Amino acid sequence: MKQHVIDTYGVKFPMTDKINVNGPDAHDVFKYLLGNTKEMIHKDNPTTVELVPWNFCRWITDKQGRV
Repeated sequence: MKQHVIDTYGVKFPMTDKINVNGPDAHDVFKYLLGNTKEMIHKDNPTTVELVPWNFCRWITDKQGRV
């Protein structure tokens, strides 16, 4: 995939790797986001988030990194 976008679109900027968003191998960014999410609608428990609930979940953070 990386070579495809380099060849097709001439990408020269650094690209990231595939990362885990849930579980023990989750990337630190997602551990931080999940650990600092106060509320999120979830069918089983609307105030606790332990897993990223779906593929296109988004968080809004301020300049200080507060979720």
